[in-house]
Amino acid sequence: MTTQAQERDPWELESGLPNDIDAYMVNCRFGKNEEYMSGVTKVDDETVGTQFMFDLVDAEGNEEGKVGYSVGTGWTVADDGLSITHAKRKNVVKGTRYGDLQEKVLVTMKVNVREFGGPLEAKTWEGMGFHWMQEEKKSVSGKVNKVLYPTIYLGRKTDIELKTGAPAAAAVEVDELLLAKLVNLAQTKKQKDFQLAVMKMPEVQANEGLMAQVFNDGADGFWTTHQKK
Repeated sequence: MTTQAQERDPWELESGLPNDIDAYMVNCRFGKNEEYMSGVTKVDDETVGTQFMFDLVDAEGNEEGKVGYSVGTGWTVADDGLSITHAKRKNVVKGTRYGDLQEKVLVTMKVNVREFGGPLEAKTWEGMGFHWMQEEKKSVSGKVNKVLYPTIYLGRKTDIELKTGAPAAAAVEVDELLLAKLVNLAQTKKQKDFQLAVMKMPEVQANEGLMAQVFNDGADGFWTTHQKK
């Protein structure tokens, strides 16, 4: 018996997005997607291209894909990607990709996301699980693109994290004096500033495992695991 997948034209290109999966949202943040920005006409408005971005993982934390939704123009990323602000608005505009996400979850699925926080805070979505399906959406330019959207709410897992290939902290040997110096930098600098400062240190450059931890932006990275409780 010939399946639909077998009948598909082998020359047909795919969107690269996952499809028809159960997955949870982790590492939620606001920022600029470099791949998306490469196709945006250069303008002086630094708010153009701002997206709500997150990683999708299965119930065990294995990565399923990365997703980004445009939030519209005029929004400025704040708090190192934890939130966005607008000079004139307090609400996301209907019809933006991020607006579509809100509408599908709050209106269509009737999930009470409000209990987790506000739409301008990335952490509101952290750990939320859905069944995800691709949809065809027409952009402002008229081009039809595949977009991944949630369809069924699976609940929220607050303890789920993205598994990475970075070595665990315990597996990396670090001199005590160097470790104390790095911890102090991690607790006194923002993550990107910490990474920029540390990457210039010869003793860190010589330690491949430590470098991997320093540049791991996830929950098990050096900066995150050495914040004051």
